[in-house]
Amino acid sequence: MDSITFTTGPNVRFEGVPFTEWERVVRLQARSKTPSWEPAFDRADDANSGKLMNLIQSTLSSQHTALTSDCTSGKEMYDTLKAMYHANSVARTQEIKVEFHSLKQQHGESVANYAARVKVLGADLTAAGVATSATDTAMAFVTGLLPCFRTQQIIFLDTEPLPSLTAMLPKLMRQESLNISSETMPMQAQAYFTAKHGNGGPSGYGQYGSSASGHGHYNNGPSASANSSASQPPLKCLYCHKAGHKIQDCRGRMRAEQRRTINSDPGHVSAHHAGNTPKASSKKPVLCSSIFITVYGTPAAREL
Repeated sequence: MDSITFTTGPNVRFEGVPFTEWERVVRLQARSKTPSWEPAFDRADDANSGKLMNLIQSTLSSQHTALTSDCTSGKEMYDTLKAMYHANSVARTQEIKVEFHSLKQQHGESVANYAARVKVLGADLTAAGVATSATDTAMAFVTGLLPCFRTQQIIFLDTEPLPSLTAMLPKLMRQESLNISSETMPMQAQAYFTAKHGNGGPSGYGQYGSSASGHGHYNNGPSASANSSASQPPLKCLYCHKAGHKIQDCRGRMRAEQRRTINSDPGHVSAHHAGNTPKASSKKPVLCSSIFITVYGTPAAREL
């Protein structure tokens, strides 16, 4: 829109105020001349037409001066500016109307900010001469709400008459605070669990988490077995004193027992060779009905 900026001199500026206000000021300036230049607004052949053109040009910006440079009379210049203003005004009014009825709440925008935008556009429509009631403003507001307010939207639209924007806003703001709380609660719970129970992983969903000591029976994950095995000392044979096996599995002990049995009873050689497996040899040998004694350093057998 074009408007007028008033100055301390007799001239005005054609920039942004309604055309009727600009026309009123320019006509007052033309009427104050002697003789009056006002008839030149309606007659192209008036004697003061050139003077009216100069008066009108003194109120124009360089852009509007260029747009009216082909005019040959004050009347033609006045008519051109009037048509230009109304064309711009109608186009702008149509833009505001379309924007008002297609207004949507943006993702992440608060309800209060969205309501303020609706009110501003409604006021712009009213200023442009389009009658906009409180119901029109409320309808534009409620239909543009985000999907998270779908339940409230249905309730408002089913209410007769439709509640005003002022009545709907507090309820929607309360729902907005609940929506924000429900979105942040999972993250808060996760942060609480991590801070209280340590860094739990897929194998640490037990009561005390994967890092709790002394409660390994609550955690069946792979980390529990690794921790328990690392805490136990390595196996050590009590016979050969080597690590990695127990005394009942010691091969050295088994070989020594076989040698003693063979030396004491040659008849059992084949039997011992037949059962010479780790599992079979791990069993304690069955002693014969004899007692081995040493006489003067020479082994001998005496029957009982």
